Parts: sequence; structure tokens; C-alpha cells
Amino acid sequence: MTKDNANAIPTLFRTYDTSTAFASCTVWEVARATSAAVGFFKPIRLGRDEVEFVDAAFGYNNPCEVLIQEGQNQFSTRQQMRILRIGTGLEDVITINGTPKSITDALRSMALSSEKVACSLYDRFGRDSQYFRFNVDQGLRDITLFDWEKVSTISAHTGNYLAKNETAIKRFVDSLLGDVSTGGHRPRAAARRTHFAVPFERNNCFVGRESILKQLLASVPPSVDAMYCQRTAIVGLGGVGKTQIALETAVQIRERHPDCSVFWVPAIDADSFRNAYRNIGQLLEIGGINDDKADVEELVKRTLSRESSGSWLLIVDSADSPNLFNGSTNLAEYLPVSCQGSILFTSRNRELIERLGIPASHVLSVGGMNENEGFEFLRTYLAEGQMKNRDDTANLLQVLGHLPLAIRQASAYMAKKQISTTRYLQ
Repeated sequence: MTKDNANAIPTLFRTYDTSTAFASCTVWEVARATSAAVGFFKPIRLGRDEVEFVDAAFGYNNPCEVLIQEGQNQFSTRQQMRILRIGTGLEDVITINGTPKSITDALRSMALSSEKVACSLYDRFGRDSQYFRFNVDQGLRDITLFDWEKVSTISAHTGNYLAKNETAIKRFVDSLLGDVSTGGHRPRAAARRTHFAVPFERNNCFVGRESILKQLLASVPPSVDAMYCQRTAIVGLGGVGKTQIALETAVQIRERHPDCSVFWVPAIDADSFRNAYRNIGQLLEIGGINDDKADVEELVKRTLSRESSGSWLLIVDSADSPNLFNGSTNLAEYLPVSCQGSILFTSRNRELIERLGIPASHVLSVGGMNENEGFEFLRTYLAEGQMKNRDDTANLLQVLGHLPLAIRQASAYMAKKQISTTRYLQ
């Protein structure tokens, strides 16, 4: 609490606070402020304005309500919590006998009491094992802050209390491990629901690209030993098949890593990006994702950045426009960061990919197909008789620049008109 306004809400010192007023505070200074009990220790001046602080005992001796509120503010979609509260002994009954001193003492005891908050929190959260409070119920009623030399008495009564409450303590430990039935041993993690949110069916006519797929399948899957969120990019001109390569990668990741969710996000414009993120939020059942005023991108980013979301692959397709990843729009701010996550970009713009901080070793350049891949690709759409002149077919592939999109468009026309590659080339 600030010394000059002891009736205000408590000041929360955060490592994630963007305020500059207390940016220079060190951990020991904050600890010193929280322990500056009035009548025992001097206040401490902190921050840019040298504000004087004392401890928040008057009104916040049990600070768990403040803690829970802060948790809900920072993690609005998180449903579970575990709070362990250590009491300093059961308080005596507060009585008033009519004398001015008894009234003063009663008011002071009421202000310092933590029992009312403890009972309220237990009613709200204790029954489903989210809130635990251990508090010695015998022997410490008469020990005050002045009695620091009675540590032996405190220790003895605490030992007795722990022995009597062994079952409750075990229940608390088991709740942290996630399953009371495991006998105290850490259970296997419950199977997470995985998702495959890809708006395309597998291309059964996909051929070739073996070396590129091999590199992608080695670098893209999230690793349990990763120290950072992996980022990889497929870069090349329009029509070289970047999206189809990413699609085949997604399908094979799904087959090889069934515990990995796969999400597809087109970055053609801000609306397509937002709509895809909203779809992901709905799959993950993020609270508030359907609200008209919801910050959809931020909600999804926060959720996927949490360890509880498991492993995932996010494919950002057609990340071509620098304007979408810079300035006021800057979709890069909404890319999640998790050691269990991996992001695969497809882009025509190598400069943009470099700006996103993707290491050169994780940028795969894709060009046209080689001749053998081109022949194989054509065979998936044409009859053998339409390709009987190999030289003309090779020349046609050369004219089309070996670009998969151009080859596909040409093969669709030849299949419809039932003409040969020789005739089409002419």
C-alpha cells in the first residue's frame, strides 16, 4: 500500500507491467515493500516518484482475491487454477467490552483478519480442489509479530498440525498432479483433442517434390525438445505449387504426428486472416471468440501460446503483402509463440520472410518441376496416347516453364478437347 493513501487498492508490482513509473524497481525492493509491517519496519521509497510503501496488511492480509482477479485479467480463457495459502494460525474471537481500547483493538483485528476472505474463497473454489488453505488451529492464538523468539513453539504446533492433516495435504499434492487415483505418482497426461483445420482435401494428383518434402518433414513438426517456436518458409514465384506442397506437408504431419493439431490461415488480406483465426478459436472453444467486439487474433494467439494447447502446426498461406505484416495492421504481432508450436509460411516475397526473422536454413526456395516430375504430373491427367511424342511433350513442359499451375491448366484443356501434347504445342 502507499503510505499516503492507505485506503486505496493495493499496488501490484508486475514484471509484465508496461508502466515506466516502477520499471527500475528490483525484486528485493518489492519484497522489502511487502514486508514493511507498520510499527515494525520503516516504509521504503520506490519508483521514479519515490512513492513510500508499507505492507498491505490492513485489508489485504489474505491477498488471494487480488491474485485471482489478476489471474482472470491476464488469462481470461483459463478455467483451472491451484492456490495454496499458508495461514499464520487461527485467530481468536473478536470481542468488544465497551472500553475505548477494546474498540480500537477490535477494529485493528478486523482490518488485519484474513478469515473472512478465506471462508469466501473456500466456498467459491475449495470444493473442486482449486483453493487450499492450511492454517494451524491450536497453539498459535497468542503469538504475535512481537514474538519472533517463539519459533520453537511455532515449529512444534505446526508439526502437530501437519501430522493431523496428512490426508488434506496429500489431496492438495494429488490435485497438482492431476489425478487423485494415482496414489501420488504423476499420471500420464490426458489425451488432448487435436484438430485438422485445413480447408482443402488432399491432392491425390500431387507428385514429385521429394527433396523439398523431406526437408519440410524434418524441420516443421514441433519438437518436445524445442527451445523456441519453429518457423519455416516456402518461397517461390506464383504457380510453382507452394500451397500444394504445404498441403501435402500438412497431411503427412497429420499421419505421422496424430497428437499435433494443424491449422490453416490464408494471409491474402486481414479479413481472411481474421476469419481463419475465428474458426480456430471456435475449434478451441475460446471464451468470447464469437463476440462482435472480441479481439479474435489476440485471443487465439494467447491460447496457442500456452503449453496446455499441446503441439500444433500453423500454416500461414500466401503471406505475400508487406503491408499486412507491417504498420498498423501488422499481422506478425498475432503469430503465437510456443515451444510446442511450429509455423510454416508460403510466400512470393523473400524480403518479407527475412523480416519475419526466419533463419536462412529454414527458408526453402521452390522453382518449377524438373522434366521427370513434369511428365509424371501430366500422366495424372492425360492418357498415355496423348503423350506418345516424348520430345514434343518435353518441349511443351519447357514452354510452360515447368510451372505446376501452367501444366495443370494446359492438361485440363487437353483432357477436355482430347488432343495430344503435340497438337497443343502447335
